Amino acid sequence: DQKAEFFYLKEINGKSVENSREVTLVSNQGRGFMMTPEVVERNVPTTTTSYTIEGRTEYAAPVLALSNKVFRIGGKVSASLKPYRTYVVRGVLDESHSAVWIEDIETHEIVSKLEKTGSTELKWYEK
Repeated sequence: DQKAEFFYLKEINGKSVENSREVTLVSNQGRGFMMTPEVVERNVPTTTTSYTIEGRTEYAAPVLALSNKVFRIGGKVSASLKPYRTYVVRGVLDESHSAVWIEDIETHEIVSKLEKTGSTELKWYEK
């Protein structure tokens, strides 16, 4: 209830789009140490497109982020998604390995992936 790991689409062709992390932060303001994640869905182009995807730890209250670990990984990937398919952004955030990818929800095929070995923990001033 206090912590969530978000894996989301942040930009399409360099243009910011509404995403689950931002919607969750706005809709949960004023709830103290409780957070209910929100999911944002959208249609995306099926031509080769540049997507900015991100994974990030988020806490219900900013004070919790200051006293706990926050991991972040993200960047641009290129993908040609198939029409009439559903894709999801998934990932893992860990002290030793972090990754974020776009996956076909039915076949579990990974179409684009970013990963890093080692910690992706943010410094206190980056949180």
